[in-house]
Amino acid sequence: MTFDDFLSKLEGVTRKGDRAKARCPVPSHGDHGDQRPSFSVWLTPKGKIGHKCFRGCSETAIDTALGITWKDRMPPRSAVSRAMEGQTIAAEYDYRDETGTLLYQNVRYDPKDFKQRAPDGAGGWKWKMAGPRRVIYKLPELIAAP
Repeated sequence: MTFDDFLSKLEGVTRKGDRAKARCPVPSHGDHGDQRPSFSVWLTPKGKIGHKCFRGCSETAIDTALGITWKDRMPPRSAVSRAMEGQTIAAEYDYRDETGTLLYQNVRYDPKDFKQRAPDGAGGWKWKMAGPRRVIYKLPELIAAP
C-alpha cells in the first residue's frame, strides 16, 4: 500500500510532505468523534507507514477500522531495495566458528548502515539472522593467540 492509498482511507487529511494529520478512523468510544485531527501519519525513510492516535487508540484498532493489517503498512520488497539504492558495501566483517567456518557477516554500507547476512548453503546469502550461532569477532585468531 502506498502512502497516498493509506491517506485516501482517512477523513480530514492535511498533508505536509511525508507527514499528515487526520481524524482518527476508529469508531467513537463515547465521544471520540474528532472535530480536530488527533491522528498522525508518517512515512519512514525506508517506506513503512507509521501512525498514532493521540487519544489512545491502539495500532490494531486503527488498522482494523481501516480494513488493513500491519503488513499492509510495510513497503513492498522492491521499495526496500529502492531505499537501499545508492548504498555501496564499504566493508564485510566475517564471523567464524572455532574451525574457521564462516557463520555470518556484518556488512557495512556507505552511507553508514549495517546489515547482517549468513551463507545460504547455495552460494548466496540469507538476510535473516534466526539461524547462525553468534560468536565473538575473530574467534579463530583469539583462540590461536598466545
